[in-house]
Amino acid sequence: MPSETSTPGDISERLTAALAATWRAIQHHHPDIPPVILTLGADTPSQCGLGHFSRNRWHHGQDQNAELHELFISGEGLHTGAAGVLATLLHHAAHALATARGITDTSNRGYYHNKRYKALADELGLTVADAGPRGWQHTTLPHATAHTYTPQLHQLTAALTIYPHAATPTTTTAKTRNKIAATCQCPRRIWAARATLTQAPILCAQCGTPFATEHNSA
Repeated sequence: MPSETSTPGDISERLTAALAATWRAIQHHHPDIPPVILTLGADTPSQCGLGHFSRNRWHHGQDQNAELHELFISGEGLHTGAAGVLATLLHHAAHALATARGITDTSNRGYYHNKRYKALADELGLTVADAGPRGWQHTTLPHATAHTYTPQLHQLTAALTIYPHAATPTTTTAKTRNKIAATCQCPRRIWAARATLTQAPILCAQCGTPFATEHNSA
């Protein structure tokens, strides 16, 4: 536990160091996994899950060909505890491994996880289940894999002392009742008037797909 004299900088450094150390441990057990730029922020799980792996997101120095991948960790995912965070890191390590090996492990703009992803996740020690329209996306952490990363779990447990504020529930008003929900393929959800949605497509800046109602998304 942090002492009463711990500064926000100390707490942040402790958390980012634990995340980075865990990724290095995963690389140690699976040397094909590339390094990543770790980023951490407050973002709701409905928008990006508990994290997101993005290939070639960063340039290194002045060399435009020296590209680095990014691993974004959602702050809301920290509520899952050390084991949940480790499972998230391993889940996205499978995506990183697919990138390193030139394997197409997802389709539909990353929405659907195929059996190639399942094989990679199995290789990293995760248990993978079919999540319906998202494919082999649901991963859990078996006891044997958790045991392999015992030192990292201890470090993560000590570092997990900060969490984002929960989103404030939206009060339903007459104005919102006249709007309908539409989702993209992330999936993110927005509320808009039906006329607004039918007038022209509203594109999600994250996945590039249009927001659609359940009625017109087929």
